[in-house]
Amino acid sequence: MSILAFAAAGVLLPFASGASIRAEAARITLASQLAGDLLEEISESASGPAVWDGFSESEAMMTDYSGNFLTDGTYAGLSRVVSSQAATVGGVVNYWVTVTVKYQGNDVVSLSRLIGG
Repeated sequence: MSILAFAAAGVLLPFASGASIRAEAARITLASQLAGDLLEEISESASGPAVWDGFSESEAMMTDYSGNFLTDGTYAGLSRVVSSQAATVGGVVNYWVTVTVKYQGNDVVSLSRLIGG
C-alpha cells in the first residue's frame, strides 16, 4: 500500500506543479490587463496624470473604466497603485506614470507610460 502511495505521489506531483504554474500565468495576464486599463484611463483623464500620483485601489475595491466594482472572484487578492512623476522633455512637461498591480501585497506587474500633461 505504501509503495503504491509513493508511486502515485511521484506521478501526480508534476500535474500539481503544472496547475500552480498555469494559475500564476493567468494571474500575470490579468494583472497586465488591469495595469494597462488603468494606464489608458489615466491617459484619457481630463484631470491630467499629475492628480493620479498616489492613487491606490485595495483588494475588492478596484473599478473598471465605468466606475463599476470588479467583483468577480478572479480579481480576489489583486490591488493597484499609481505613481506619477513630472518629466520635462524638450521644455514640455510630461508625466512618467507607473501602475503596479499586486497580488496579496506582492508586486506582480508594473507598467509605465509617458503621458503628456
